Amino acid sequence: MKRIYKTEFFASHFIKGHETCGKRHNHHYRLKVIIDSTLPFLDFHIIKEKIEDALKEVGIIDHQENWLKNMTAENLAKLIHDNVKEKLKAFSISSVEVELFETEKYGVIYP
Repeated sequence: MKRIYKTEFFASHFIKGHETCGKRHNHHYRLKVIIDSTLPFLDFHIIKEKIEDALKEVGIIDHQENWLKNMTAENLAKLIHDNVKEKLKAFSISSVEVELFETEKYGVIYP
């Protein structure tokens, strides 16, 4: 069964050498993590705790502006995915999917 966790955070970044993103600027990111587990029950509080721990390791702290430096949405989604998967490995997780929107219109899905 698939479980979904959604959150939002603010972060600044720049992409060195990029025409429009070459200066430090902010985004209001929207994150959705979809977890597929073979367990018949997986407490949402555990999911929230493990995902928030993974986000802290990535450098995303709730209620603060986060500085992602030269991080693209693609790289950030993969980093979040890998950290979430590691944090939840003890819970019979068959897959983790990360949807990360950098703006209302543009986002990525990993994998």
